[in-house]
Amino acid sequence: MERIQRLGGVGYPRPDAVLPEVLQRNYGRWTRHEVVRPGVLKHVSDSGEACLTVRLLMPMGKRLSTRSLLEIAEIAERVGAGLRVTSRRAIELVGVPEHELEPAIGALRTIGFPAGGTGRTLHQIVTCTGFTHCQQAALDGPSVAHALGNALFQDAVEERYPTKLTISVSGCPNQCGQANTADIGVVGIYEDVPVVHDDLMDQCDAPLTVRTCPTHAIRVERLENNRQTVRIAAERCVHCGSCALQCGAIEFGRPGTGRAVMSVGGKGSNTGCGPALGRVVAVHVPLSPPFYREIVDPVRRIIDAWVCTAGERERVRDWIARVGWEKFYQWTKLAMPREALDGFRQHHTMLRSDVRFRW
Repeated sequence: MERIQRLGGVGYPRPDAVLPEVLQRNYGRWTRHEVVRPGVLKHVSDSGEACLTVRLLMPMGKRLSTRSLLEIAEIAERVGAGLRVTSRRAIELVGVPEHELEPAIGALRTIGFPAGGTGRTLHQIVTCTGFTHCQQAALDGPSVAHALGNALFQDAVEERYPTKLTISVSGCPNQCGQANTADIGVVGIYEDVPVVHDDLMDQCDAPLTVRTCPTHAIRVERLENNRQTVRIAAERCVHCGSCALQCGAIEFGRPGTGRAVMSVGGKGSNTGCGPALGRVVAVHVPLSPPFYREIVDPVRRIIDAWVCTAGERERVRDWIARVGWEKFYQWTKLAMPREALDGFRQHHTMLRSDVRFRW
């Protein structure tokens, strides 16, 4: 195995082979960390040695040119730092010497990569690939995320919030952009009901198509010529598109039917009220590129209400749990959608988890 790894044929590189020296010396010995300023983290080990990390704001959708990667790598090599990609797809320079901190930040800003997204700021916006590389997207995640990032840029480079804020965008309900676990999430959805072409159902496995539906909206039906097809109950369809992805005889996503759904209060951490999926607070939101005002404006109102009334280190979900949904809708000027109410048709664990129970 060592010979194969040395030749680069099979296997991941050993972790210690790609770690900067400061991390190797203090591996497993870190005692605390602090945010020196937006975009700069300082980790301290039990030996007293400190490690400075610079986090960069990235283009939406993780799209970087070869030239940009080489420029970032050149700066990192010049200051003697290693590179790391965060869970929210930002790039960090790890192990920057203190005397090189300001020159490195200035050089990175010059090539278009400002430092930010740490501490009490807007962290890197996560999005799926959208129209760039997906046949199922109802909205273009990177362009929506770009519009949000432009509108909230100062919030990513200055500490204006009670605590961190995460925003994620998913082009469809498959949630590749992790919108359902962000403080504020935007999800693309088609409003049309899938159309079944009976003459093409021979190429599909009808029972398998039925099992792909998360709400049991599809049933098998036998035609007069003893052939099988499927029927979709419109009142149970949640427009996820899973059936069309499984079966080529199902047409879904007609032009002009794409809309956005917005959710709030998603969390992946155990702090406060604990991890949870976000709750839908706006549906049928129209898509109007390039500025997406119908999405950006409600997001601004949600953030403004949270900043003005939240306590110190109180995430969006904890804030809503404290003030209640009634005040949330009052302060954000959002109209509570009928779809946000639990219809009692899902599993019993859904009960007491939606807006009707938290007034």
